[in-house]
Parts: sequence; structure tokens; C-alpha cells
Amino acid sequence: MMFDNRKNDRYEYASGKLEYTLSPFSIDKIFEADIINFNQLGLCLLSANFIAEGEEITIRNFMDYRLKSAKVLWVETTDDGLFKMGLSFE
Repeated sequence: MMFDNRKNDRYEYASGKLEYTLSPFSIDKIFEADIINFNQLGLCLLSANFIAEGEEITIRNFMDYRLKSAKVLWVETTDDGLFKMGLSFE
């Protein structure tokens, strides 16, 4: 049995997708990911693109943020070969 020790509730995001870049100045390489859930401290994504733990991304269109930075805290590979990632807002 697993227990979830999060201090904050997680919420689903109706739009489901977001765009991100690996640099705040990069406009030619925009990636897309599915949002699994989020809260005020971070979010969980599902992406076809690997991002290493500790790396920062720039989120381009999440909720009311124009540009927002987030740091990858953990990465798991799914059975489908996708990458499930936990990120913390910077």
C-alpha cells in the first residue's frame, strides 16, 4: 500500500497540455507535454521528450502565466516509453 505524503492538494488541468522550451530565449524549439496534475508549488507532466533531473524548463502557456520557470525534481519512464516528470515552480 502506498501513501501520498503531499502537503498540498493536486488539481487536474482542464486544458490538459502545455508548451515549454529548454531556454527562456528559445522560440524555435517548443515542446508539448500533457499535464497530469498541478498545485501552487509545481506540476506533474507526461512528455515524449526526456528532461534530466535538475534541468529547468520555461513554461509558455500554463494558466495565467506568460512565461514561468520550473525545475525537474524526478523522472520516470512509463510502459509506453513516455516520461512522467515532477516539476517545482521556480
